[in-house]
Amino acid sequence: MNMEKIHAYLESNKEEFLEIFKRLVRQPSVSKNYVDICECAKTLKDIMDELGIKGEICKKRGNPVVLGEVRSKNVNAKTILFYGHYDVQPVDPIDLWHTLPFEPSIRNERLYGRGSADNKGQLLTHLFAVKAYLQLYGDIPVHVKFIFEGEEEIGSPYLLDFIKANRDKLKSDIVYISDGPMDSEDINKALFGSRGIISMELNIETALYDNHSGSKGGVIKNAAWEMVKLLQSMVNEHGEVLIDGFYENVRARTDHDLELIEKLNFEPTIIAKAFGVEKIEMTKEAFYTNLMYRPTLTINGICSGYTEEGSKSVIPKAATAKIEVRLVCDQSTNEIFQKVERHVKKVNSNATISMLGRGMEPSRSNADSPIVKQIMKAVSAFSPQEPTLVPSSGASLPNYIWASVMETPFIIVPYGNIDEHNHSPNENMKISLFDRGMHISAQAIHNISTIL
Repeated sequence: MNMEKIHAYLESNKEEFLEIFKRLVRQPSVSKNYVDICECAKTLKDIMDELGIKGEICKKRGNPVVLGEVRSKNVNAKTILFYGHYDVQPVDPIDLWHTLPFEPSIRNERLYGRGSADNKGQLLTHLFAVKAYLQLYGDIPVHVKFIFEGEEEIGSPYLLDFIKANRDKLKSDIVYISDGPMDSEDINKALFGSRGIISMELNIETALYDNHSGSKGGVIKNAAWEMVKLLQSMVNEHGEVLIDGFYENVRARTDHDLELIEKLNFEPTIIAKAFGVEKIEMTKEAFYTNLMYRPTLTINGICSGYTEEGSKSVIPKAATAKIEVRLVCDQSTNEIFQKVERHVKKVNSNATISMLGRGMEPSRSNADSPIVKQIMKAVSAFSPQEPTLVPSSGASLPNYIWASVMETPFIIVPYGNIDEHNHSPNENMKISLFDRGMHISAQAIHNISTIL
């Protein structure tokens, strides 16, 4: 199969593919909105069918999973499983969006809209790459499978059960994931791991109702202050977590890890701008160590008392905080939850803690396999500079399922721009990087087919 023709086809049809990209972004699919989710799953399946890739919606506990498959005429060909997710984060705060989140808008050579980069645009690149082969040759040099879930943004609570029930159907030689941002649009990267995540909710109640802060102030407990004290007991002024045993199973960095860190791109000014902060006050080693090899404890939100406009003189009766831990190898969600729970009960016996969802375990894959090397050649062919190998992502994906349940290597090749604003207002994907992603995926398919 002539790769020049494949790439020429992708180039000549990119405007048509961009319209399909808009169509998928236009369909709301916030994880918790089941009606929208089901409609988006149908839209995605329809797009796959139109591209010549027979889609299948699998109803299960939780949100639907969309599957697809194209078999090569070469029965002995390798198999790629492309993973992605069609669900998106909530759009709040809506007033910070420059255009409506589900009305895709093109400006500054970017497509703006919720889900544009995370993950609708990136998953579509794989479908369009396969379309090029089918359109030109009616065949593809490898077997390809697709799995697109609708719950990644809430921790993929039912994906593990689905994979276990469909293990044979989803068997492959490599799981290929495009999610998250690159560090620079000039340098593509590949990642071979991701941090795990466990989300929790804390609740404290000190009275049956809010009380007058004057006539009862100083004689009863304030739930908001109780929550502040509890949270403050968990982390010191340097950001180190004080929960007993929190770091005891953290896998130590190796010399090879440090060598990979040294090769990574690090431009603090560009990173700070992309993160929306004034500056990054870390060395390269500290920055990447904290992102890849250190667990974190984060307060996601706190709610207590009166928070509307103006004032109200009350002593809050209750307080709620949502927190999360990002885990690294070799920590586990159950281990961490038990340690956090013990700490909470030790500091405040009246506080309650619950786990939100199942969580995701940390993961790591083999970066030195023949298939990975062929994928890296494809990435290198379309990256302005030599791509980098990154041991792990700071973010979380359900990659532990591929590594531990399917016993299949995985690779993460992000196609998004560093300032994609995923999970934030004005999420966007650079159209040039969307186009580049299609070419990389198409080339990766070809390169893998050359492995005997």
